[in-house]
Amino acid sequence: MKAWTALILSAALTVTGGVPVLCFVALLVWQLVTLVQTRHAAPLPAALSFPVILAAALIGLGLAAAGVLGFRRQRAALRAERRQRDDRLRRVQDYRSDGGMVDTLDGRREPFIASLPATPAPRRAGVQG
Repeated sequence: MKAWTALILSAALTVTGGVPVLCFVALLVWQLVTLVQTRHAAPLPAALSFPVILAAALIGLGLAAAGVLGFRRQRAALRAERRQRDDRLRRVQDYRSDGGMVDTLDGRREPFIASLPATPAPRRAGVQG
């Protein structure tokens, strides 16, 4: 449940950080359209000056980047948690369904990297066995 909450909060942080960036882009487009239509830029109030909006957009961009990174991290954690749970449940189902019968050559239920060596290990010189 904590991972889901962190995932939702990361998505909300991304959206929150995107708002000032979109505001800056909208202001820039509005100014460019006004410049093209009237041959001079529209005067802006001090609260909407480019340095103020640009600073807010840069802060918003940082927040959005942090939100995206958190979202990806939490999504990967949720995938790993789901994979572990599914593997655990699959193994339980396998053990219950086969009735104790094992059909592998070496008697293992799970795959094992070194289960059947192709050739015996070479003996080192001086070792008697």
